Amino acid sequence: MTEWLETYRGVVNPWECDVVQHFTIAYYFDRFADATRNFIDLVGENDSLDAGVGNGPCRGYATFQHELRAGAGFHILTAVTDIDASALQLGHQVVDSTTGKTVAWLSETRALSKTLHSATSWPRSLFHGRAPKHPTVPRQGRPTGR
Repeated sequence: MTEWLETYRGVVNPWECDVVQHFTIAYYFDRFADATRNFIDLVGENDSLDAGVGNGPCRGYATFQHELRAGAGFHILTAVTDIDASALQLGHQVVDSTTGKTVAWLSETRALSKTLHSATSWPRSLFHGRAPKHPTVPRQGRPTGR
């Protein structure tokens, strides 16, 4: 079974909320970007993967289940959900630290550089060839963040 790594922990700041004190989507994606960078550092592959993953195209599918409000503590868990010669797929799970409820999911697919030699070998040890279980994110609709 895949082990999810904690890649971010923080709180919702008041200036990151809309007029009704809900955490705005732009800041969710800012935290997802932080979680991705932290994940690459945590697995010890920042030298070999950072240029090959961090600078290429990325596609994300997000599902929001509950609201986070100003002052709420939360953390993000990240795991490799799939990998092949051309793309790395990460799953991010946003968890309300107080209740333990999942509030959002992001399935993030990042193109891998053709010059990345070890791209298909390093993450397999993290998930033993099996993708972790998380809700299926619909693959329809218009892109809302780039």
